[in-house]
Amino acid sequence: MKMSDVTSLGRLPDPRYPTNRTIMALSLAVGAAGAIFQWLGGTALLDGVNWAIGAGFAVFLAWALGRELDPDHDLSAFVAAGLALVAVLLAEAPPLMVILWLLVVLRLVNRTVGLPAKPLDSLSVLGLGAWLTWQGDWIVGLVTAVAFLLDGMLPPPLRYHLLVSGLALVATALLTILQGGTASGDGLTATIAISSLAVAGLFLIVIANSRELQAVGDATGEPLHARRVQAAQILALATALLFAWRAGEAGVLAMLPLWAAMLGVSLYRLAILFLSRAR
Repeated sequence: MKMSDVTSLGRLPDPRYPTNRTIMALSLAVGAAGAIFQWLGGTALLDGVNWAIGAGFAVFLAWALGRELDPDHDLSAFVAAGLALVAVLLAEAPPLMVILWLLVVLRLVNRTVGLPAKPLDSLSVLGLGAWLTWQGDWIVGLVTAVAFLLDGMLPPPLRYHLLVSGLALVATALLTILQGGTASGDGLTATIAISSLAVAGLFLIVIANSRELQAVGDATGEPLHARRVQAAQILALATALLFAWRAGEAGVLAMLPLWAAMLGVSLYRLAILFLSRAR
């Protein structure tokens, strides 16, 4: 039984591809080196190991998000991974569950695996979104609802996801009310506003240049749908901005791999444009 027989959203890196072997080795190396340096720095062993695991996964998830945001270019995801590594060293590892949720939500919309979500996928995304919303992240519930709405509208549509979108929206409202609202974090600062808009401006170049794609679905071998990829890119950008503008620095840190992915693929695309014109 293939993994695609069970899920259309779960996807493990195929070690037959050099790029996949490279990111797995890099993530393991980051984790191992991080644990050693934390221990040498006097950090308690368990705390150091936890930090190192988080750092390794943050680098890997930035790469994975880069692949979802720029499926035509394998190497742009490594720029994202490098930026994530620098960011984690300067700041801290983000909460990984929110990033995992975002990864599957983007796959729900862009269908990079090539297949529509299966019923178990829909239930898993809905359940994870509800759980994270209950933890205080109402943005997660809102984005989950929008993702199901997009999947129910974009061709080829999965129509029952329109109903699931409505359920997700109602669940988000109820869970947020039951929680009595959520804290807004540090709030938006001028530095966060300017820097987030700068990255957003760069990423818009990627979105605009994704109207024609060469990448194919993993399970089908058929070309990806450009409108779906662009919709996922816009959803990712909106998610990053919502987190940043609602919670300020804390919101940026929560979406650190996503910011690294957006900036990484943007810089890679700009480099390609510059080199092509230089020739």
